[in-house]
Amino acid sequence: QTEEAEHLCWLLAALMAPGDDQRLRAALAAPLFGLDAAALAAFELHESQHRLWQDRLQHWQQRVQRFGPMALLGEICAEQAPRLLGLPDGERRLSNYLQLAEELQCADAHALGPAGLLGVLERRIEDADSANDAELLRLESDADRVRILTLHMSKGLEFELVYLPFVATGGAERNASMPAMARFHDGSRRVAVLYPEKSGSDYQREAAEERAERLRLLYVGLTRARLATWFAWGAANHAEKTPMAWLLHREPGQDKAGAVDAASIAQRLGVLLAHAGGAVSVQSASTAAGLRRLEFAGSAPPAPAAVARRVLDRDWWVYSFSQLAREDGGIDVQAAEDETESPPALAYSRFSGTRFGNSLHAALEMASMPRWLDHAGPLPPTGEFDVVAEALREHGYGSAADLEEGIPLLTALISETLNARMPEGARLAALADADRRNEMEFHLALAPTRIADLLSALHRHGIVDQRQGFGLRQRIEGLLTGRIDLVYRFDNRFFVLDYKSNYLRGYGHEDLALAVRDSEYDLQYVLYTLALHRWLRFKLGQDYDIAQHLGGVRYLFCRGLDRLSDEAPGIHSLRLPHALIDELDRLFEGEAA
Repeated sequence: QTEEAEHLCWLLAALMAPGDDQRLRAALAAPLFGLDAAALAAFELHESQHRLWQDRLQHWQQRVQRFGPMALLGEICAEQAPRLLGLPDGERRLSNYLQLAEELQCADAHALGPAGLLGVLERRIEDADSANDAELLRLESDADRVRILTLHMSKGLEFELVYLPFVATGGAERNASMPAMARFHDGSRRVAVLYPEKSGSDYQREAAEERAERLRLLYVGLTRARLATWFAWGAANHAEKTPMAWLLHREPGQDKAGAVDAASIAQRLGVLLAHAGGAVSVQSASTAAGLRRLEFAGSAPPAPAAVARRVLDRDWWVYSFSQLAREDGGIDVQAAEDETESPPALAYSRFSGTRFGNSLHAALEMASMPRWLDHAGPLPPTGEFDVVAEALREHGYGSAADLEEGIPLLTALISETLNARMPEGARLAALADADRRNEMEFHLALAPTRIADLLSALHRHGIVDQRQGFGLRQRIEGLLTGRIDLVYRFDNRFFVLDYKSNYLRGYGHEDLALAVRDSEYDLQYVLYTLALHRWLRFKLGQDYDIAQHLGGVRYLFCRGLDRLSDEAPGIHSLRLPHALIDELDRLFEGEAA
């Protein structure tokens, strides 16, 4: 029920999609990171800072997958603690983040990655239960609850409740190994006398002054409470030499306290209760005298501690194109992940970068494509204005000036994208709804696969031929996951289509091939085609024929599309060799290539 739970939802949502700039900005705007609007807006002008946070987000995603949410949030909280503790409620926020981290770590055993953790946290928020002990807020600090002070330091202060647990102790004599020295006032000055036993009166005066000082301190402790004071009293060693003994067990006319034994204690407490008028109560402490020591059932020595011999498999992972591409291989990470590439010769536009790319993707996903068939004009067709405007607003283009300039621009890009003629003759706006599937998500199981075998298969077909490895990994194993922007069917063939919003110097076929190679989009569409291959094999069963049904790849660089040009600029199309797809399929199934 706290804001911090919602903030962690934002962070987990960002970890699910490291390339989604809107989610990253939302997470960084939370008090956990505390970036203000000016710092977030500066991302548009300072790419190095923007890329730094994106790289850190990628690192956090890997840390969660490998070590769990507690490791990540502990690292972030330790880093952000100096700033958080400077806030008025910083201790409270930090305690909440750490408590939530423990709950997420417990859930991690049954959740699949950040998406699973986000689902668990959202359900816990929805079903928050104030009667659940695990969900009760922990004390962020003892500073306002319990304060341990010396009696000297408590002078002049007031507390609701006061505990004095040691008034029955501390009556022992001074250390005999130290030279005796008396300190007292002789009426006008402070006097110190070495070896006071040579002068009995000096010692007596010092002893009386010390007792008086200790009584004053006890008075301070007994009068600090506004509601109640607890103190422990009993026949402890040297209890008769404490100030409390002087108060309770001193006979009238005597300087020294009498015996502190059970009978004396009962008598004196009875007198105290009689004079207290109900303001004092006595509670007897339980003793351990009647407890019997537990014996071991047998005399055999305990078994030796077990030694962990299991070897954990560190290669199992949840992989995606983005995660693989970021492993050192010379890829332009910004271009691949943000789908933006702004050459120096092009003027800066606020309608570029990750934000605008996400707006374009959202509009293409939500658009009613038949309405856009043969559409031309500065404004969207009837019924689609709100779709375009909302796609801009959701990604930070909400001002009147943004909408005035952004709607015509986005309208033109959508119109060209949905009406561009593909090499096989299809136009997206002319396809029936049953022949399209937006944002097709896939999860492929990966059997243990040697990196050398994978690269060898790719290089033989000219895919990522400059890459020599994926970081320090020797093999991959686990899940391959991702989302295909669009899968469409035309003439009973199925195609992989991806929208790209990159700024390029040119959009001819050679320019597109260079952009694909530099950003390793070829690795992306190979993985996407493999996913489509397996899906078709599952859906069509024995009727599936790779040569008949697997149509090919269509990568649309939307800024360069022109429906009226016979050159088909902005469309990178190809059909991958069936032998490559079949080899990768068998490789990831664990079969010999």
